[in-house]
Amino acid sequence: MNRRDFFHTAATGALAAAATQVAVAQEQSPPTIRLAPTRVVAYINLGDAYVKLDRRSEAKQAYDKYLELAPNSREAADVAAKLKALAP
Repeated sequence: MNRRDFFHTAATGALAAAATQVAVAQEQSPPTIRLAPTRVVAYINLGDAYVKLDRRSEAKQAYDKYLELAPNSREAADVAAKLKALAP
């Protein structure tokens, strides 16, 4: 995948997550993560998509990875809250 395609895929995943297009977000986030594993927003998008699909275990993994990579980010507290809400 070339640079332009990568950014298109990443943007599509982010927009789909924001627009609650769960299937598209779920489809586009993993390629973004494979190509740029430190692009942390993809983990939020993927976690959110998994929550909407009631795939709690996968959502937890995605949120955990986000917090591992960006523990001091502006979104870290929100992601931690999402993670806590998934706890049994």
